[in-house]
Amino acid sequence: MVWIRIVHVLGIIFWMGGLLILSRMLAYHVKEELPIQDRLGRIEKRLYWGVAIPGLLLALITGIWMLIDLQMVPLKNPAFHIKLTAVTGLIVLHFIVQKMLYALIHKPEKQPAGKYKLVHTALGALLVTVLISIYLVYRGG
Repeated sequence: MVWIRIVHVLGIIFWMGGLLILSRMLAYHVKEELPIQDRLGRIEKRLYWGVAIPGLLLALITGIWMLIDLQMVPLKNPAFHIKLTAVTGLIVLHFIVQKMLYALIHKPEKQPAGKYKLVHTALGALLVTVLISIYLVYRGG
């Protein structure tokens, strides 16, 4: 069942890559003039639906599959529960990014980029938390 883990990791790469790029693009999006914002909105929408959503679905489906197959997941390890908590935070941030994206597409305007950069930073911090917790789970810590 190694292939499930491989597909899970690929899903995470696509999901997090899409969200990190998208959250950074949104920060640039709000600084641009309206005609450029329209073009960026179309690109961001394709990135969201073509990369982030499929990655999320792959990661969730294979993650749930591994949870069901209890031999693949060390449920008693506290680091694993930290990972699940961080993943829950990433899912919440995913839908926050979606809300920000559609708000900008439907009502484009120039505004400060601070909140978009904050979401980008939070995504990165939670991703690092997940990676550290995975290391702790599988090294036996």
